[in-house]
Parts: sequence; C-alpha cells; structure tokens
Amino acid sequence: MGPTVLFDKSFLQSLTVDESVWFNHFTNPLICPLFYMETLADLEKNRIGNDRTGEDEVRIIAEKTPELSGAPCAFHINLCVNELVGYPIPMKGSIPIIAYSDRTWTLIPATPGQ
Repeated sequence: MGPTVLFDKSFLQSLTVDESVWFNHFTNPLICPLFYMETLADLEKNRIGNDRTGEDEVRIIAEKTPELSGAPCAFHINLCVNELVGYPIPMKGSIPIIAYSDRTWTLIPATPGQ
C-alpha cells in the first residue's frame, strides 16, 4: 500500500477515470468530510458550463471517488472532543474513523492494513 493522500474535489475533477483507478490502487486516499459537502453542493447547481447539470457533475465525481482503499476521515471537531475527554487519538499514520452507535461517538481503531 502506498502513502496516505489527502485530496480535494478539484483533484478528482482533474483526473481521468483511468487515472483515478491508479490513484485508488497505489495510494491510501483520505476522504475528508469537506469533500462530501462540496460534492453535495454541486447538486444545487443548475448548469455547469453549457452541457452539464449538477447531477452530471456529481455522477462524474462519483465514478472517480476511491472505493477500494482509503476511508472517510473523522471530522476534526469529533477528534478534538475525543482527545479532550480522555480518548487519545493514536498518531500511527492511519486514518481516524469515528462510528456513531448507541448515541455516542467512538473512534474505530486502525486495522493493520490501514
């Protein structure tokens, strides 16, 4: 597995579908929460240029979004709160993922492959 890479929506827009497959295969993509917000905001757009709607743009981004390796990162406020209440965030180079269950946020420990 390659390096952990933080990317934004404009990076994915600049890739072809084939390049996004290579990006997914050779890196550990870190999907930040802002990526989802920016992509959902595209749905509100009526026209992007002359030939694409917001739905078309989201479809194009969805085709390029990493699926195999990588995961969505926990929101930074949740990480800060966990740290402040006594649940330290391990700094091992893995992606911090937070799950919501039983009305509480818990940090999922990184797997050896992450």
